[in-house]
Amino acid sequence: MQNIKFNKPINILLLYTIIYLFIYYYFYLLFEDYEPFINYYFKTSAQLGVFPYEIHNENFLLNYLFYFLYRFDNTFPYYDLFRCITNIIGLSLIHYSIVKNATTPLKYFAPILLILFAIDNFVIINNVRSSGLITIGIIMFIQTHKLISKSNFLILIAILILGIICRIEIPLILIFTYSLIFFIIYNYIKKEMIWLLLITGAIYLFYLTLSLSNIDGERGFNKYERKIYNMGSSIVSKYDSDIENYSREKIINFAKVLFINDIELQKISFEEVIIHHNMKEYLLDNDSLSSHYESTILSLIDSLWVNFKYIMLSILLMGLCIGVFYRRSFFIKLILGLFACVSLILLLNLFSEINIRFASVFLLLIFCLLMNYLINAKAIIVLWLIGFIGILNYGSFRKDIYPDLLKIHKAHTSLIDLRNKLSEDGLSLYLGSINVSYAYPIKLFDRDKTVWKYLDASNMNNNSVFQKIFIDEFGEDWGRIDKRMMQIVEECGLIAMDEMYKKLFERYLELIYNMHLNFVLINHIPQSDINIYQVTIVE
Repeated sequence: MQNIKFNKPINILLLYTIIYLFIYYYFYLLFEDYEPFINYYFKTSAQLGVFPYEIHNENFLLNYLFYFLYRFDNTFPYYDLFRCITNIIGLSLIHYSIVKNATTPLKYFAPILLILFAIDNFVIINNVRSSGLITIGIIMFIQTHKLISKSNFLILIAILILGIICRIEIPLILIFTYSLIFFIIYNYIKKEMIWLLLITGAIYLFYLTLSLSNIDGERGFNKYERKIYNMGSSIVSKYDSDIENYSREKIINFAKVLFINDIELQKISFEEVIIHHNMKEYLLDNDSLSSHYESTILSLIDSLWVNFKYIMLSILLMGLCIGVFYRRSFFIKLILGLFACVSLILLLNLFSEINIRFASVFLLLIFCLLMNYLINAKAIIVLWLIGFIGILNYGSFRKDIYPDLLKIHKAHTSLIDLRNKLSEDGLSLYLGSINVSYAYPIKLFDRDKTVWKYLDASNMNNNSVFQKIFIDEFGEDWGRIDKRMMQIVEECGLIAMDEMYKKLFERYLELIYNMHLNFVLINHIPQSDINIYQVTIVE
């Protein structure tokens, strides 16, 4: 076993590369949430020859890199490969830090426990996970090394910048969280962590400066749309499900909140639909804040328990182990540190609702911190128990999380097959909005390169790439939704959308343009909420 030398970085990188090849060959590597759309966006921008100048906090500055790469060769999966490499680097750093200073045979079991606990971070790929894994790996490296050479630290900085590029605010939050826990336990912070905080904070301020300077025309997104996404019904008027009976004013406001593109909606500003225009109003003059915050927290806790109950239970057991093997005062400080970490996660929900994938990264940080304390302890029985719970977590992943993602993949395959069949018959299938998540390949290294046609692109309507798509399809006068709908009806009338968007477009066009539409359901995409409608205009 000693000849394998799994404490060498190059061997660890090779090991995790083999693991990823195994998962890809025998199972699936899957994109999560909006990642499939971002991958589609990069490929489409290059295919259309439109430079994606917009700045975003996810994939910061990668727009430029992938545009040139896909312009060079639009068949090679650059983005997919980049995502895999970043995950491999992050997991390898964590593995290396766990086994580096371990002197007992337990170091050979620790990586196995890591795989069992972090299985979702292996298989499910997105920028939050990639950035989180890299940042946690750097934190673990600094924690397990008493002295860090200048060359090693410069390498860590380079890898940190890679993590920042993946998702710009995640390193700042994770490094601050770890520093807070470390300070509570030891009453000081390592100077390397201070440097990481300063560098990450400086880059984040640079990003904010670019955003506020509006060099990409996205100031409206950062000021209004992001607020709507993050705080939802607490800052905009609430809407019920009875869309068919909305008044003219209410349907206009609803369409504005969903970022529908129409010349009539440009006459009103987001100021008219937002209730709270700044954080002070949101916190101090918001009757619904308590209920919003309470429901968000309860939803987060419920999601954590449903998806990660075995990890949470194992973290509790590891904490109890530390209470047995270490001084009671240290144990109390550790509990306070973890409580501060959890409190920070919950506090962040005031500013933006934390998705479950975000909370998963925090849980992985806690697991790694506790694992480092246990690695040299005489806790073989307890570690075996934790290993058993890790196996249960793997089983839960295979039973719940993984099948749900496979349903999305199967729905995407069905939608693509239907589109291709219609295309063979000379018909086009339009998407009601970019929110039709099943339209974009969730499986990594998927080779579908078709550019979709859209009735509307929601919050991406002002994006340079989608403006090019609309101009090519509808001409320069593409800003009127009634004309876009009329052209679709004259061409084929086939639109893929969910029930809510169908009701919205039907009611909006009726009240604003006196256009009466008839939606006939002709197909349903299995394991999804997407229907295919044949749309006609009723005279």
